[in-house]
Amino acid sequence: MKPVELRKTYLEHISRMDIPDDFPEIREELEELIVFDNGVFSSFSLSNDDKEILCEIGIPQEYQTGIVFEPDRAQIIEDKIRIGTSTNGGDDVFLKRDGSIILLNHDYFMEEVFIASNISCLFHFIIAFMENESPDLYVIDQGLRPNENNYWYTDRKYQP
Repeated sequence: MKPVELRKTYLEHISRMDIPDDFPEIREELEELIVFDNGVFSSFSLSNDDKEILCEIGIPQEYQTGIVFEPDRAQIIEDKIRIGTSTNGGDDVFLKRDGSIILLNHDYFMEEVFIASNISCLFHFIIAFMENESPDLYVIDQGLRPNENNYWYTDRKYQP
């Protein structure tokens, strides 16, 4: 899919999510795609699609990727650009000159951990995850199943 199609597909999935009407800000946050300043990536050899996603179309600030993208904190460090933070420990996430996305794991002496080959692949992953998210995931993690301990759960399913 081209970047415009990725954006459209992502937003279609968000529009079909069962989000309580009482929490419109949740839908707004999920629909928000953030962009980076084009100048940050000028010395990097990114594909046209990756540049378009990062600097025009936008990428979800945070979905099930475990990454929070932070364009206001983007900075070049050696041969890579810091683009965000991992939600699983606070490790910095970087875009390398070759376009790949990595994190530096502080628990393992800043070992480089591969995330995706490029931004386009990461956006495709987000959409594939959304398309395949199903009740079958409850088999893997019972915490995903609505129950009385979940924040929004009541007899109506969601708490107002």
